[in-house]
Amino acid sequence: MDWITVIFSMVASACLTLAAVHYLVWFRQRDAWANLMFALLVTSTAGMAAIELAMAREESAVAYGQWVRWYHVPVWGVFVSLVGFIHFYFHAGRPWLAWLACGLRTLVLVVNFLTEVSFNYVAISAVKKVDFLGGLASVAEGVPSAWSRFGQFSLLVLLVFVTDVCVSEWRRGKRRTVLLVGVSTLLIATSAVVQTHLVFAGSVQTPIMASVFFMGMVVMMGYELSSRLLRVHELTRQLQQSERHLRASEERLSMATKAASIGVWSLDKQSLTYWVAPSTLALFGEFHGRDLSLEQVLSRMHAGDRSKVRQTLEQVLNVARLFRVEYRMLSSDGSVRWFLSVGRSQVNEKGGITGLAGVTLEITDRKLAEEDLQQKNALLEAIFDSVPGMIYLYNAEGRLLRWNKNFEVLTGYTHDELRDFHVAQWFDGEDLERMTREWERIFTTGQASAELDLIVKGGHKVPYLFTGVRVEMDGKPHMIGVGIDMSEQRRIETELTQQREQLAHFSRVASLGELSGSLAHELNQPLGIILSNAQAAQSLLARDPPDLAEVSDILADIVSADCRAGDVIKRLRALLERGKTTRQPVDLNENLQEVLRLTRSDLIEHDITVSLKLEDNLPQVLADRVHIQQVLLNLIVNARDAMDGTPHEGRVLTLTSAQEGDHVHLTVQDRGCGLPADVDQIFKPFHTSKAHGLGMGLAICRKLVTAHEGRLWAEPNADGGATFHVIFPMLKGAV
Repeated sequence: MDWITVIFSMVASACLTLAAVHYLVWFRQRDAWANLMFALLVTSTAGMAAIELAMAREESAVAYGQWVRWYHVPVWGVFVSLVGFIHFYFHAGRPWLAWLACGLRTLVLVVNFLTEVSFNYVAISAVKKVDFLGGLASVAEGVPSAWSRFGQFSLLVLLVFVTDVCVSEWRRGKRRTVLLVGVSTLLIATSAVVQTHLVFAGSVQTPIMASVFFMGMVVMMGYELSSRLLRVHELTRQLQQSERHLRASEERLSMATKAASIGVWSLDKQSLTYWVAPSTLALFGEFHGRDLSLEQVLSRMHAGDRSKVRQTLEQVLNVARLFRVEYRMLSSDGSVRWFLSVGRSQVNEKGGITGLAGVTLEITDRKLAEEDLQQKNALLEAIFDSVPGMIYLYNAEGRLLRWNKNFEVLTGYTHDELRDFHVAQWFDGEDLERMTREWERIFTTGQASAELDLIVKGGHKVPYLFTGVRVEMDGKPHMIGVGIDMSEQRRIETELTQQREQLAHFSRVASLGELSGSLAHELNQPLGIILSNAQAAQSLLARDPPDLAEVSDILADIVSADCRAGDVIKRLRALLERGKTTRQPVDLNENLQEVLRLTRSDLIEHDITVSLKLEDNLPQVLADRVHIQQVLLNLIVNARDAMDGTPHEGRVLTLTSAQEGDHVHLTVQDRGCGLPADVDQIFKPFHTSKAHGLGMGLAICRKLVTAHEGRLWAEPNADGGATFHVIFPMLKGAV
């Protein structure tokens, strides 16, 4: 046995002994949380020592990588229990710093098991032997991982937490404790991490010895805890007899093994017979008697693990070393349980191997958790690749790092072609400018989305809805998001727009059909004037000499009447045209008066008086002029029809306009038959109170107003009749 084995074995043994003592202290005094944290700390340190020794003896690069991966488990235990010990021992420290430190280290542990090799190495190419303390120790040669910087950051948070506690306690006058525990923790932890980092980086050719450094910290903490226990229990210890002291020590050790669910055993090399502690029998629950043969144990072992376990035992019975083996045991009820046995060869004073000694603990829950994690990871990968849209991950520089399989199908590019593809290569023109703005927004506000045309392979553009969320990976900002093909939605939207335009056109035609008699009168008046004036002009021209001055006046009347007829036809044509929706600044007062000119004769025919209350200098709105005229025409015609049963002297149509905040408000008020109890019903399609109505007018009007970001609603008047309200957002910059 060389010094390497001696040192690590002594560290592990000392730590396990201290752990047993302080587990017992906590078991008897459940509020002694500092002792529990210390016990967890030294237990984890023992685990580090065991794995460090295994790494120092390992010759396989693959196995060395596995040891490095599992090394993070006891390191995590040391990290978390150290935070807990400092917190409970000093009763100080900022809780958020403690949680942050533990959370970061836990994240390190998770990432460690998600990487291909380990948290510290991207790849291990070889394991070489170096001289150390008179023996040979294994050192890995490989490519360090960038993730290790994240681990250093978690250590920095830990050191900040410990420093904060030390400063607080120093100010309280507890300087001896701060120097003994706090400062020593800072120095030793920093030294251990520096040595470990230098080994992983290849700067120092020595085995990892963090547990040896931590042993100094354990000694300091143990001394301080022991001093406190000695002071508290000094009188009790003085009165205890030697026999009771020995019995209590044995009991504490037994309770510690039971509390940890650890089975203690030894195997004699000559007889191949086990000696097992009662706790071991209770752990397995399948054997009786404290002396068991190796074959008895192997017979209850899973067939797939027997040869592995037998080979491991034969090796350590021939060559003295530590061993660690996982295996499955079959219970009498047919269930399978996982166990972990860790031990070492026992040698006599002559160096001969006499047997093995070790401990066993059940790891069924851990194995089930690992299998569950593997299944969940496989499920996540399957979900990732089965998403119908795109999923992508970019770094802050815009380089594509990861994507799902459907990304390749939708873009037409292969996996190799997409590697390091820049986000700007997908867009051009205005889409590129907008993408750049949204990209900056993601890294400033955290998220963004945009509809852009993606340039796929071959130059074809496809509309997509892209989303992006900022995430932190390896301490650097990244963007993850999804892309959804919007081609079908755009096609549907185009069809809906066309159908809405067609329906609106039909509604305008129907509304004008109701006014056909009045419109004919509007045209007959100027046409009659033109005819009578033309006949008069013919008579005047037939005179000798002709009366040219009178003919000139008649021609002026003809031109005026013609213009009037032309205006009527122009307004009709504007309403009847099926053109594309065009929004422009519109004066609602002017629009309202145009509709009134169109319906003037019809309102006169129905003996309706129009009352106008229009606000001067009314701000303009951004709207489609024809659609607004259609809404106003429909509301005026409905008001006319509603007053058919009203006495002639009470038929008053009141039209108002006013600015309200950043909106323009129009009202159409009648004194007609009023509204039904459920007012909203009148805006539903096919709801009508007219004998020959379709019930589509108000439904279309509401859709047109809503499309202009406005509102249309109706209210009953207190003195009878109804008032229809229409509001539109005011044009930005309008006064």
